[in-house]
Amino acid sequence: MYARAIFTAFLLLIGAANTVAADNRDYFALHYSAVNYEDTSLGESLEFKPTALVARMGSFINRYLAIEARFGFGLSDDAITTSGNSTLLGAYSGNIGYDIKNLFAVYAVGNLSVTDRFDLYGLLGYSSVDADISFGLTTAKYGVSSLSGNDTENGLSYGFGAAIEIMKNRSLNIEYISYLDKDEFTLGGVNLGVLFNY
Repeated sequence: MYARAIFTAFLLLIGAANTVAADNRDYFALHYSAVNYEDTSLGESLEFKPTALVARMGSFINRYLAIEARFGFGLSDDAITTSGNSTLLGAYSGNIGYDIKNLFAVYAVGNLSVTDRFDLYGLLGYSSVDADISFGLTTAKYGVSSLSGNDTENGLSYGFGAAIEIMKNRSLNIEYISYLDKDEFTLGGVNLGVLFNY
């Protein structure tokens, strides 16, 4: 529901941008994302490194500001073997897996052209991430447990990056994105991709 409302607002802003700026530049990019998910809910830091494919679509309102939407899905999951002691489970050991199903984000993008071919940019906006989490644990309180579930989290998102033009209207870009930053977990990624202006 929230994603639909934000996407509608995004389309309206794109329409406004097209009427305000005659020299508006639209763009599309495809990114490979090396994701890092760190969870501290069990009392220790558990780190997962899944991957995702992310598409970016945006439009410049003027030379310094763009509005952008992103859609992505997981390419590979990650699982770790862990053991420890928590208030919730007591002593535990076993496997935990994390798999991104899809993600959605919308950003305001501030852009600075350092040269004719090199840009720096920062992003601030909202993201929603849907993921599957699986547990195969032996615990002191509950014995052997196998559990999987789906979780959707959303919130403030931000990042920064750089793009260098390799040919007319084609750029390589690299960026860091913090998709979510919560009390018990963080989700971010380093993205590498190709950007097309049109």
